[in-house]
Amino acid sequence: MMGMLRALVIGATGGIGREVARLLAEPGIEVVCHGHVDDERMDTLLEDIRSRGGGARAVIRTLECAEDIIEEIDALLPVDILVVAFGPMIRASVADMEPESWRGMAELNFVMPSAAISRCLPAMKERNFGRILLFGGTRTDRIRGYETIAAYAAAKTGLASVVKSVARQTGSYDICINALCPGYVDTEYYDDAERERAIRSSPGGRMIDPAEVAEMAGVLLSRRNRSVTGAIVPIDGGLG
Repeated sequence: MMGMLRALVIGATGGIGREVARLLAEPGIEVVCHGHVDDERMDTLLEDIRSRGGGARAVIRTLECAEDIIEEIDALLPVDILVVAFGPMIRASVADMEPESWRGMAELNFVMPSAAISRCLPAMKERNFGRILLFGGTRTDRIRGYETIAAYAAAKTGLASVVKSVARQTGSYDICINALCPGYVDTEYYDDAERERAIRSSPGGRMIDPAEVAEMAGVLLSRRNRSVTGAIVPIDGGLG
């Protein structure tokens, strides 16, 4: 019988990642929270997880390439639950993108999460258990055109193929992999002007509470979920 599960949340201290890390907190799960800096937000998150009965520890590392997180994963294996709630964005037209900008978007939004999955999968298959959750961007549940986030969106859209490929390759194991594509989520990453524009653009006239996204994440990451895998799920209030 499997003992304590280990969950790794990459990008755990901000926005959606924080809410997912908190939701995972329960007896029998150690939540490893990745963040860039060891600050009050991390301390508060770890205390919150422990108060809910879960184990908690921090991994502090600035991510500049896939190898940065691979080194951390190697020290943690086996990882039973992998959540990648991290991905920087550059706003620019295609004509204004330099090669290093394209590479950076691809590295951290596509290569890094994909490489993390590759590293975690062998132990998941050996233990016959695994839950993986990735996050796409707004409206990246299928191929679309964008005015200012073409590189970011292309990388995030590419993750959908990885999700479906892993689901196909792990169908005989108790491994479920899915991706959520949130709309405009009310996080600290929006300034006042951006928040106002997001509200105007949202069909319901409101931004999405991060807890709503975390609740869906909890369903997909649950040990009770054994059939929902390979799904790309928009959570955008009808933004389409």
